[in-house]
Amino acid sequence: MRYGVQLALLAGAYVAAAKLGLELSVARGVITPVWAPTGIAIASLFLFGRRLWPAIAIGAFVANATSDASVGVSAAIAVGNTLEAVVGSELLRRAGVRPALDRVRDALALIVLAAMVAPVIAATNGVTVLTLTDTVESYGSEWLLWWVGDAMGALIVAPLILVWSTNPLRSVDRRRLLEGGLLLVALVSLSIFVFLAGYWRYPHLIFPVLVWTTLRFRQPGAVTGSF
Repeated sequence: MRYGVQLALLAGAYVAAAKLGLELSVARGVITPVWAPTGIAIASLFLFGRRLWPAIAIGAFVANATSDASVGVSAAIAVGNTLEAVVGSELLRRAGVRPALDRVRDALALIVLAAMVAPVIAATNGVTVLTLTDTVESYGSEWLLWWVGDAMGALIVAPLILVWSTNPLRSVDRRRLLEGGLLLVALVSLSIFVFLAGYWRYPHLIFPVLVWTTLRFRQPGAVTGSF
């Protein structure tokens, strides 16, 4: 029963994150430059084991099948998404990555193995499937967009899950929690101002707060601020 609940929760999280990415105005059908499910999948399989791979397969299939893709195309794409997560998590495990990401080698392994290597599998499989079904016009540009989307998910979402799985709040006092809350409010407010209110030409306004958050709260601050 516990295994079934884990599968359901992971598949649900995958579908929810996928729908969010596919609804973005910059998405092209089932290809989007922001694919958070990759980070969720790789981090989950890394923390809880490969036995949860069916949840990735189910989540990927449902997300694509309910986004105007045919059943056959959705199933084929789900194969690549599942292999991406399995391979990415296994590469991190073999590299000896610690979830706290408290070493330079851990951060480099995450960037190279999870964000650069693993997405090649899903991008190649997915764009090839869409090309065979005459859904895409330019293989190269669509492949790059798919790869970038998965890489962004691995870079932004996976570290958030990995670091917070180590319970970084266990030794934080109330004053630090208050400071963290204020920094979070500042980041959210500035992000809304820059990215939603139309002032996208001024992203540098966010950088000082990100630096402050990272210096004060180390890995938890860095991954939360980036997310």
